[in-house]
Amino acid sequence: MISAGARVRDTLFVTDGRGAKITSPERQRELRAATVLIKHFTHLLPRSPNPEAALTHFHEYLGELFARPSWPDELASLERPEVLDALARLLGVSEFLWDDFLRMQYENLFPVVADVEGLGQARGQDELRSELAAALKGGDWRERLNEFKDREMFRIDMRHILGQTGSFAARFSVELTDLVEVVVGAAAEQVEREVRAQHGRPLDADGNPARLVVAGLGKCGGRELGFASDIELMFVFDGGAATAGAGETDGPRPIGVPEYYEKVVVETTRAI
Repeated sequence: MISAGARVRDTLFVTDGRGAKITSPERQRELRAATVLIKHFTHLLPRSPNPEAALTHFHEYLGELFARPSWPDELASLERPEVLDALARLLGVSEFLWDDFLRMQYENLFPVVADVEGLGQARGQDELRSELAAALKGGDWRERLNEFKDREMFRIDMRHILGQTGSFAARFSVELTDLVEVVVGAAAEQVEREVRAQHGRPLDADGNPARLVVAGLGKCGGRELGFASDIELMFVFDGGAATAGAGETDGPRPIGVPEYYEKVVVETTRAI
């Protein structure tokens, strides 16, 4: 410690977890980056609902950041004041939200937080469908579908936390319901394409296409979804002019229409 008039200059020695000197250039770079981020972040803590929790969670957030190979690129977005401000408010919302959601959503957290400006705009069903269709191309469509679902759910939650959705019923519930309709619809279409490839088209007793309708019930049907709402669905298929289920598929491995749509229902619910 050195004193100069009314000012005191401290020298702090920082070591790694084993108490050894940090000599690796990569670790030194991480340390410098963390120091700058924490310095700027602490200035924004008074805006957080819970400053102590926000700082603790920010420490964990940085740990995850530096574990990512692309952390220098991620760091560039984090250094922006508006991004740090959003993080201060987000990470101090509640222990429940952090422990049960944010901590498990790092892959979604980084890109969403980096696009703070984009959080100001709601995404309608047309935009969601277009983005999801592009995301489903190539790879495991079930995995890509759920990555999209998780990312968009997190985005809607962030919009709500940051006051971008207005009143709860006005936009938040509507945005969640729009996402449900797009995800469930895409899952049903993908599954039916797979079942149809095995068994052919489902036809009613008169040889007409047997159609399927997926209906949302409860709060989903009323567009009133909240944080803990269940998604209640009813699958209704066309049974034909004669007895219900009298039709069958027209493929090389024909099965009855009820069996066909039972496969569709089971695999759709598994997919999401």
